[in-house]
Amino acid sequence: MKSIALLLTIGLITISFSGFSQGEVPSDWCGTQFTEEMMNKVQSATERHMNGTLTKSQPIYDIPMTLHNMRNTNGTGGVDPLTTLEVFCEVIEFYAQHDINLYIHEMKTWDNDNWTTDQALGTIKLITAEDNTVNIYNFRDLPGLCGYFTPQYDVLALTGNSQCYTQETIIHELGHYFALPHTFFGFEGTGSNCGVYVTSGERVDGSNCATSADRICDTPPDNSADRIPCPGGNGCQMYDRDGVAFFPDVTNIMSYFFDNCVNQFTEGQRAVMHNKIDEDRQDLLVLTPPANLNPVTETAELNSPLDVEKPYDQVLFSWDATPNATLYYFEINRVASFSTALRVASTITEETQYVSYDLNPSTTYYWRVLPFNKGNSCSAEGTSASGSFTTTDQEVAVEDVEGLEAFEVSPNPVNNNQPVTVYLNSKKAMDGQLSLYNIAGQRIHSEAVQVTASDNTFNLDVQGLAAGLYVVHLEFADGAVQQKLIVQ
Repeated sequence: MKSIALLLTIGLITISFSGFSQGEVPSDWCGTQFTEEMMNKVQSATERHMNGTLTKSQPIYDIPMTLHNMRNTNGTGGVDPLTTLEVFCEVIEFYAQHDINLYIHEMKTWDNDNWTTDQALGTIKLITAEDNTVNIYNFRDLPGLCGYFTPQYDVLALTGNSQCYTQETIIHELGHYFALPHTFFGFEGTGSNCGVYVTSGERVDGSNCATSADRICDTPPDNSADRIPCPGGNGCQMYDRDGVAFFPDVTNIMSYFFDNCVNQFTEGQRAVMHNKIDEDRQDLLVLTPPANLNPVTETAELNSPLDVEKPYDQVLFSWDATPNATLYYFEINRVASFSTALRVASTITEETQYVSYDLNPSTTYYWRVLPFNKGNSCSAEGTSASGSFTTTDQEVAVEDVEGLEAFEVSPNPVNNNQPVTVYLNSKKAMDGQLSLYNIAGQRIHSEAVQVTASDNTFNLDVQGLAAGLYVVHLEFADGAVQQKLIVQ
């Protein structure tokens, strides 16, 4: 949880804005500040927790998250979706211990060169945020930061840097989202304070625990706003305001100790988070959580293509629905080890199929499917399935489907306010599936069609589609054909 805090001042109001640094620890830390109103709520929750009058509205809080992957227009950048699912599995499991049942409401991808960092976060949030969910934005890079929570926009921003995108970072930032200050609140920007006599902060005897530092009484004193390894704070002895020596608790996730140190919230912190949901975040309880919150335990079953040859300009991948799965991670790679460097395509989809239309001729490819559940993104070991195939140097032709004589899509290019006509001429009657895919290989429309032994026309509605390249795909029992469609 590589840490650096960012102090953001809007007008005369100072608001909480914290994050984690990617590189070495700087000599001076920036402060993390909550407003006095925010701290007063923490103090009030602590006092009620201590005297036994703090109550919960629900035994378990079901909290939806919308995960936004912010990429360049060409599809690069952002955070690898498989990494996202794997890291959030750990985050979800951690918060479940504290009666907060996080689940993935939706995973969205935004391809916009102007949105690859948080510079336009206000605009990004206004256009993309999902109501009644925790909106978390995964950027490729946040210069100098690993992530932060900003109350101004009420969202989390994270960077995909491998040293930063960890469960500890995300758990920490969600802690801020649920009203938890740093354990060293009030010492932001003052360094480690090892061996330093301070004049403020929490007393070791706890006599001012509800009015000083993070105002949570079962988090012991912590004067360090710097990165210190564990165990034992690496010998960093501190002194409270009365000169009493102590070593800080290196295990609390709201501290700045290293990732291998931190692993817990206290009961007091848990109570503050529950109070925050009850008092200020009731909107997060509006949506109905998925009925199935069980992890995937069965292996995905692949259908096609498996050890066959396929025309390079059209390959349809399909697999069976996996029990408990609501999402599938799909990947095409050049090697059987599925090296990140040799990845050809990857996506998260709710479908049980994917189409690729830009592979190289005469090339062997490997593909895999990992099933996940939105309600529980953990999958048991061995649930992934993989296969291979080789492309030919031939393109798909109409005559590859027995009985099909003609296949045309017009107009092409087409404006997004015009209808598209799909024309077929067939020598025989047959049932088919007419689908439209976007450039990412994801199906955005599908309908069953009945083809007669004559001329046939079908209409596709492209109204409202973003300008770009699409694929019109027709699947029959005897084969499939496709044509690219340009929407202007």
